[in-house]
Amino acid sequence: MNLSFLSRAKHIFFILIFISAAAGFRLFWLQIISHAEIKDIGEKEFKKTVKETSPRGRIYDCCGEILADSIIVWDLAVMKKEMQSPYSFCSVFSQILGKSENECLQKIKKGKNYIKIEKSLEMSVYEKLSQAFKEKSVKGILFEPHQKRIYPQETAKEVIGLANEEKGLTAAELVYDEILKGALKRKEIIKDRRGETVFTEKELETQKPSEIFLSLDSKIQFFSEEVLKNYVEKSAADLGIGIVQEVKTGKIAAMASWPQNLINLNGLEWVYEPGSTFKTIVLSAALEENVTDENDYYYCENGAWKFSPKITIRDHEPEKNLKLNEVFEKSSNIGFAKIGLKLGTEKLYLYSKSFGFGSAYGFGFPGESKGILKDLKNYKQIDTAVSSFGHSIAATPIQVINAYTAIANGGILLKPYLIEKIKSEEEEKTFSRTEIRKVISAETAKRVKNLLLGVVDRGTGRNASIIGYSVAGKTGTSNKIDPKTGKYVEKKNVTSFCGFFPASDPQYSILVVLDNPKKFHYGGETAAPAFKEIAKRIINLKNIKPDRDFNYKQALQTSYGKNISD
Repeated sequence: MNLSFLSRAKHIFFILIFISAAAGFRLFWLQIISHAEIKDIGEKEFKKTVKETSPRGRIYDCCGEILADSIIVWDLAVMKKEMQSPYSFCSVFSQILGKSENECLQKIKKGKNYIKIEKSLEMSVYEKLSQAFKEKSVKGILFEPHQKRIYPQETAKEVIGLANEEKGLTAAELVYDEILKGALKRKEIIKDRRGETVFTEKELETQKPSEIFLSLDSKIQFFSEEVLKNYVEKSAADLGIGIVQEVKTGKIAAMASWPQNLINLNGLEWVYEPGSTFKTIVLSAALEENVTDENDYYYCENGAWKFSPKITIRDHEPEKNLKLNEVFEKSSNIGFAKIGLKLGTEKLYLYSKSFGFGSAYGFGFPGESKGILKDLKNYKQIDTAVSSFGHSIAATPIQVINAYTAIANGGILLKPYLIEKIKSEEEEKTFSRTEIRKVISAETAKRVKNLLLGVVDRGTGRNASIIGYSVAGKTGTSNKIDPKTGKYVEKKNVTSFCGFFPASDPQYSILVVLDNPKKFHYGGETAAPAFKEIAKRIINLKNIKPDRDFNYKQALQTSYGKNISD
């Protein structure tokens, strides 16, 4: 055997052994030493994490009716280069949607490769189109799903607010955006080399949205808006605001405005001089402090009291000596100025604060106002006098109605609330009656309630009376201030009525405010009958039993637009 051949064979043998050893070592390295590293590289190459957002949390009313929901809708687009026949596509599209086939063709003709044809198609339309395109073998179709926020009840827009696909924009949608946000889902998807999904692993992380239950009753909310619309139009007012509050809990059953406002929540933000509705607070304080009682008489200066050389306080009707209940029923500004002066500046201020004026309730909604209550050190005697009939003080509607609810509750001021329950996957948080403080005694509250009954039975609030039911309430009319001059404008008013029923066992408080009514100028003419209509609908809805016998004389006395000044 040739030695050179043996030598070459020997070399080849050792080379093969070396190659085998190297391959074995490499295999060992890949499988054992670098397994985690290689796995990580492979995952980066073939495994993809995809983020998805599930529907936003629902908003309900107190009865479980859906007020805000999210649905999946589809945008329809085409990839022009992949389409075999735009004519087939447009034929199907126009037949199902009832749109112009020619316009569809022109849109495709003028567009680039990716062309958006239609937005926000609902499920039924999506299914019809999808099936029709499949049957016609139409290519190049893209259905792109996304969420759409809907408001099925078409009511309480100011309280619910608005949201787009990503976030809340106003009111409850904005305030509770973080917990209403759709669940963020992260899924791991494994794809082959062509980019097609071959396997989807379980969700890696999920943050599910909460559901919110408002205190609103959508039925009461709806007809409150309806009544406001009617009376805004009847009185030619610029704005109407209505609030319905459940007396025993403090929860808000309705908070409405007309015209509807999607930016501002007027029940919490709008500030006005409450006028004669504030006399109820002054009366409560004066009775509690024993500075007056039901047997006192007040000389009402024949309708004009020259308080100072430059200031004259006037009544709508000339009166002389009036008993306390008559001062209240006839809504004498002069009489109440004298009551307020007897009470004194400090006590008037402290009771105003105690009843909730000058402070926000902390609903958490943007824009909530605390109203305007002067610092005690800035009060002059004239401020005390005019504040006693609801001028030189400004309040929000929620402050006024909650003060009346305190009287209906035997003198206990409750915390009003708009959110009844927040429900998440982990817990359920509920909100209920919360007592803030006692503002007057139960005995004083009873006396005030009886005097309020007189206003509706015999006084300026007669248009709020309801046959078979005891209604306690007070009218209010205040002149508006010209922002340019800072002076009151005689012919521009805010009219209102606030009260509760049935007075024997109060269930609901209602406030109606009309801004600048041009056909009627007193709360007894405009707001009182609106109160009555809302109250009657609540009585029917909630089956509230009568607490009075039928009064034929009372039935003849009440009519919308009757000139009842306050």
